[in-house]
Amino acid sequence: MEKENSEPLLQINTTAGGIVTQILYKDSARATLTTAVLTNEAPVFGLYAYPNPSGTVQSIIYSLKEPAEVNLEVFDLAGNKIITLANEHQASDKHIYTLNLRDEKFSSSIYMRRLSVNGKSYFQKLLVTK
Repeated sequence: MEKENSEPLLQINTTAGGIVTQILYKDSARATLTTAVLTNEAPVFGLYAYPNPSGTVQSIIYSLKEPAEVNLEVFDLAGNKIITLANEHQASDKHIYTLNLRDEKFSSSIYMRRLSVNGKSYFQKLLVTK
């Protein structure tokens, strides 16, 4: 049973331009996931990934409204970073990344993709089936 006062392993909250709440605890018995709500104020639009679920490769696609500092990462449900796909300043344009799910880092499980744009984070679930 989870202790009432246990500290979260990962907690990220964003309210400007989208609503994201991500709280993961070490035993993963208790988790709160609220998906990003992208509005006209959000610095990113068109965030999607396909195919999902997937066991081979997945394309992650998003567009930036203006140049921005971007960080694109994948985490397991315990909050461990699996891979960083981007950590750079990017132009306002469409961006596509291919994630190789055949890599031994990935097993059949649920992962979270985090796209951070100028410090605002957006999450999406990734289901890997092998």
